[in-house]
This record gives sequence, C-alpha cells and structure tokens, in this order.
Amino acid sequence: SLVKEFFLVLARYKNLSDFAREARQLAEHKIPPGFEPTPDPKPEEQSPRLAESNTSRPSGPLRVQPIHIGLPKIEIPTAESRPEATPPVAKKNAEELQKQLETIERLIQQEIQRDWDTRAGEIRETIVRLKDSQQELQEQIKAIEEPPAEEEKKPEVELLVAPDLHAAIGNDDMLCLYAVSRCENGEVTKALDRLKGIDDTNHIFALDTNGLRIILSKIRPERLTVTKSGILLLNKQESIHLRGVHESIVNVLRTVESVAPFEFGSVIHGKEAFSQTTSAAASLLEEITLQELSTTSWSVRVMVLDQRIAEIVGPSVGSLQRDRGRGDGASNRRFDIKTLERVLQYERTLAQMVHASLSERSTSSKVSLLVGFGSGTTEDWKPALQATYDVAEESRSAFFTSVCELQEQYKNLGAMLSVAGNVGRIALADLATKSAHAISA
Repeated sequence: SLVKEFFLVLARYKNLSDFAREARQLAEHKIPPGFEPTPDPKPEEQSPRLAESNTSRPSGPLRVQPIHIGLPKIEIPTAESRPEATPPVAKKNAEELQKQLETIERLIQQEIQRDWDTRAGEIRETIVRLKDSQQELQEQIKAIEEPPAEEEKKPEVELLVAPDLHAAIGNDDMLCLYAVSRCENGEVTKALDRLKGIDDTNHIFALDTNGLRIILSKIRPERLTVTKSGILLLNKQESIHLRGVHESIVNVLRTVESVAPFEFGSVIHGKEAFSQTTSAAASLLEEITLQELSTTSWSVRVMVLDQRIAEIVGPSVGSLQRDRGRGDGASNRRFDIKTLERVLQYERTLAQMVHASLSERSTSSKVSLLVGFGSGTTEDWKPALQATYDVAEESRSAFFTSVCELQEQYKNLGAMLSVAGNVGRIALADLATKSAHAISA
C-alpha cells in the first residue's frame, strides 16, 4: 500500500525536480504550496504496518486523489439484434446450386471414366502386340543359343489325284469345286497337308480331265444340305463361316502352284454333270488358268466380322441392340458408341499389321481402302483393308505362305484374307455363256 501511495503522489508532479523540491520542504517541516494540514488518524485506526511507516514521515499526510478506472464497454447481443433466419427463397436457391454442383461433378466423373475406358482399350492392344513381339524375340534368342537339330526328312504329302474319273465319283455324289489348274505331263499337285473340304469331313482331291486339274471334294448330305440343282442351303452364320473356309483352302493351294479359284458354293451333282460341265468349258478354263498364271499384281482384301471383334475388345462394355427396320421387318445390329470406337480401332490396327507383313514379301504395294472411324458395322464380312501387291514369280510361293500364316494367326479374331489375281472367281453358271475376258472383268 505504501508503494501504491508513493506512485499516486508521484503522479501529481510533472517532473522529478518538483517532487524533490517539495520533499526537501517536508524534510525541513515546511508546508509546500497546495498542502493543507489534516489531522492524523487515530493510532487504533491505523494498521501496524502503516503506523510503523508513519513514524518516519512528516506529521502532515499527503493528499491522495483517487484514480477512476472505467469498465470496458461490452455489447451483448439481444434478441432484436440477432441475424434473421435464412429466408425460404435463399434456401431454395442454395439447394438448386447444390444440385447443379452435383450434376457437374457427375459429368466430370463420366468424362474421366470414358477417357479411361478408351485408354484402357489402347493399352490392351499395345500389351497384345508387345507379348507377340516378346514371344518372337524369345524364339529367335532360343534359335541362336541352341544349335539347330538335324531335321528329319518327311515325305511331302500329295494332293490326292484320282486316276479314274468313273471310279472316283458316283452319280449321286455332291461335288464342291474349289479351283482349277493346268495338268501338264501328268504332274501331281503337291500340298503341305491333307486338306479337308467345307464339310470338315471329306478330304480334297483332284481330277485330271481334258488337260485340266479340277480340285474338289465330296459333300456329305448329313453335314450340309444341297439341292439337286447344286445350291447349298445355308443359314447366315453357316454361309459366313464356310466362305472363310473356302478362301483358306484356295490360299493353301496357291502356296504350291497357280490355280484359278471357283466362287464359293460351286456344287455339281454327280459325275455326269461334272463331265459335261468340264468338257464343254475346257478351252475356257484353260484360257483362265493361263491368265491367272501370268498374274504379278495380287489384290488382297482383309475381311473382318464386327461381332467377333466386339466380343474380344469389349465384351463387358456394350451389347448388341436390335433395331427393327421399317416395312420389311428386317433387323440390323448396331453397337453403342464406346464399343464401336474400340471395334474400329482394333480392325484398323489388324489391317495395318497385315499390310506391313505382306509388304515385306512384295516389291511394291498400294492401299486403296483402309477401315476408318467413320465406318459402320454389318453382320456379314466387312472389308478392313484392300490393297494390291506386286510379287515376282519366284516370290509367289513365299507371298502366299505369308498369306496362310496371317490367315491362321488371325482366324480366331474373325478375319479372312481373300486374294484375287488377273481372273476373278469362276461361276459355274457363267462358263457356258461368258468368255474368259468377261469372267476376268
């Protein structure tokens, strides 16, 4: 309390010199100006500590002016000053904005997923190509590290040639024709393996007649239905599949010699009809084989099945939808946009890979058709690539060997390779009415 009183007294002076001057006057028992003597408090009213301190100071006490300390002004909100609740209109606007925000977020997620699906398809195709390259490299490394083993000489398997027409076929046999070639000096056509016909049961054989070699097979009636006029009764899926088989047989035959192919479904009923047809058209067929033999520029079409490729590239993305046509009740198949993009990208990649492989076996090439992202879909065979390849005569066998290898490699992917030379496919109905030039055109 003494210290407090001291500072309260000190606060009255402007500086220490005034305070020191009055302090000396007090020490000399002089009353400085402004001080009035007041009676001392009674000893009993003073605290012991204060009484002790009073003994050492002058009898006239100092006047202490009280200091008023104001309380801070704190405003407490009342019910009237509180903010009003959010009006219903503002709340409704906030809900609409929240919905718009959720919609935008959902669209962003959809775009991200769509972009990821597209990239995933590209990554999957890249992985497939890398695995194929890895396997080829492993085989090459293995061939370098391991010394080649002595190859066993295997006898070439000959295409069966019937010595007698009448012993080979009967009057009730249904015969499917594949190709025709020239028969010179009784040479036997060689093939890489025993081939089976389109019924996948009877083997293919050859009949030599009128200087020609007709390559054909019998058809078992329980496997395929054929009318007496020689028309195959097939549904759409059977027709698609057997056309691919027919083209693969022709490609294998071309690896060993030049043949002119018959069109798919060329069927003759019995040996008499066979003899009459081949005899009447012998000169025309010989001219056709000569034209085919002079071929140096081969036209190759890579045909694909959209449905088969869609099952490979995106079985879980989109399914086929059926749209009923107007008027005739026919049905068409179409894909959703994501599946269609993947299918077309896959088909384009497949066509480019085939073109690159065949270009290595040719002196020059020219692409006239390549499937693009604007292409549509179909239930039938669709061309993904159409190109011409110039092949020297001595490289013809190697070229068609590559065709057969690619055909086997992409068979499970729904691809077919159709090759044409100077002459198109021979139709039995045209043999009696058209010239070789007309058939070629």
